[in-house]
Formats: sequence, C-alpha cells, structure tokens
Amino acid sequence: MILKETFVGLLKNYTKDEQLIASLWREVEAYYGDTLRHYHTLDHLENLLLELTAVKEKIKNWEALLFTLYYHDIIYDASKQNNEDESAHLP
Repeated sequence: MILKETFVGLLKNYTKDEQLIASLWREVEAYYGDTLRHYHTLDHLENLLLELTAVKEKIKNWEALLFTLYYHDIIYDASKQNNEDESAHLP
C-alpha cells in the first residue's frame, strides 16, 4: 500500500524507532479506517496522495505537506465543525 509506505518513509526521516513508526501507522489506520467514516477514509488519503505526487516538484515542503495529509482530519465527526482543530490537538 503506497499510503503506508509513504508514511513509514516520511517518519524514518525523523526517527529510527520502528515501534514508534508502527504505532503511529496503526493510529492513522485505526482513525481513517473507522467503519463509521464515509468520506475521510484511507481511500480518501490515498487519492489525495496520488494527486499530490503528480505535482510534487511544485511543492516546496513535501514533508510538511505529507504530515498535513495524514493528520488533517484524523479526528472526524461529521456533526461537528472543529475536526481540523481537534486533529491538531491529537495527543
């Protein structure tokens, strides 16, 4: 899965702790894989990643964009307007 490979590759630039990387991936996978989600899913992230990869050379800070991609709506409740704020405060 390109989504996981990209995430793991990104984190390896910041840590060599394989357990931490695996734990963070499981977190992303659990949140975006929640069966109650209808839009902000792993498929949504992968589609965004593919679209962004097509214009990667035009993006000044690819790594910052990738972190934004993976965490932009990790906390998601369709009935609320503060998902991005809640995602930014994920412990």
